[in-house]
Amino acid sequence: MSFICDFCNSNFSAKCSLNLHLKKAKYCLEKRGKNHKDEYKCKICKKTFSEKRYLEKHSEKCDVESIIEKNKTQKDQIILLKTRLEDYEKMIQEQKDQIHHLQNKLENIAIQGVKKSTTTTNNILQLEPIHKDWLEAQANLLTEDHFSRGIAGLAQFAIENSFKNRVICTDQSRKSLKFKDSNGDICKDPKGKKLATLFFDSIHSKAENIIPDMIEKIKSELDDAGDEIVLENIRLKMNELISVEKGIKRVSKDHEIELREQFTTQLCELLPNP
Repeated sequence: MSFICDFCNSNFSAKCSLNLHLKKAKYCLEKRGKNHKDEYKCKICKKTFSEKRYLEKHSEKCDVESIIEKNKTQKDQIILLKTRLEDYEKMIQEQKDQIHHLQNKLENIAIQGVKKSTTTTNNILQLEPIHKDWLEAQANLLTEDHFSRGIAGLAQFAIENSFKNRVICTDQSRKSLKFKDSNGDICKDPKGKKLATLFFDSIHSKAENIIPDMIEKIKSELDDAGDEIVLENIRLKMNELISVEKGIKRVSKDHEIELREQFTTQLCELLPNP
């Protein structure tokens, strides 16, 4: 007796052989539209087997390995997350330290600013007022030496006499000055315009009395000078005096800006910072 496959007409002497054929024969399975590898596929690792018993045996082992691998993966993830957490905590601590440092720095700056502001305010309150009679009285102390040194000499005189304990520089870079007027009111003087005008107005008469005599003396030196270099130096000295004399008149009338700015610059450099 023979057993024939209904799909591929293959003959078999035993029914068990036919059944095995139906399960394993690749060409027969293809005719039936089946893939023998899909019959016994592991759901965990997707590995295929020719027989069910092989799949069952594999599944027992694969399931355990899957759990182990899954646990290993989870452990690795935990270690990775822990490492990242430690890095984040370190970064956060560094940022906290930086913030703390900046806060201390800002507090110190604020404290220094308050101290400076308090010191400046106290210095301003302690200033003596500037009035016309005081300036004119101090102008009598001017000498030829002050005028011979030009604006630098006049600024030095103002600091040591006319403006002594009466003017403060609150911002050297901006040439900001403060003083008390004759009424005791605090006056702001950006660029030193008011103070320069007051000072040069007070020394105007003194300059008219001293500078012409100084120029005459220089002229007599010109007559005695034989060396050309000496002669040129004397001429330069005389021209500087003439320029100072004219500048004093113009500043006192608030016309000479350049000379006034030179004078203010010298004042700010000579005045102590608050």
